[in-house]
Amino acid sequence: MSLTSAPKEVKTSRIWLGGLITIALAVVGNLILVWLANLLVEIPPEFEPLQPWRVSLFTVVGVLGGVIVYAILAAKAKRPIRTYKRVAWIVLALSMIPDIGLYFANVMPGTTLTAVIVLMLTHVVAGLIAIYVLPMLTRAK
Repeated sequence: MSLTSAPKEVKTSRIWLGGLITIALAVVGNLILVWLANLLVEIPPEFEPLQPWRVSLFTVVGVLGGVIVYAILAAKAKRPIRTYKRVAWIVLALSMIPDIGLYFANVMPGTTLTAVIVLMLTHVVAGLIAIYVLPMLTRAK
């Protein structure tokens, strides 16, 4: 039995800066996605969820939630990066449910299958950045 503790997997002093960088990259990535989508496919302008300010706001909120979960896991979990990635993949999958419901409920002006698919892709962009960039920026060397 060793009296020394296992080396830390996450450098906790980097979490908040890494989180800010991750949030910024996710916002920029999603704004580029929406810009490209508007060039390539027809997205009704009245479809509010894909307005740049809404995409930015919801990206910040979602990725900030991921950063908070990551910080908690870094402090509490035995293998925080592995645990975070597992949780994040589950949350990413679950985040699609409201978008699917939005499409089938058809209660929002401008709701089309194309618009909803692009909205779901914003979840994927933010999720992939949060899942891979945040641990990369905070991993203990």
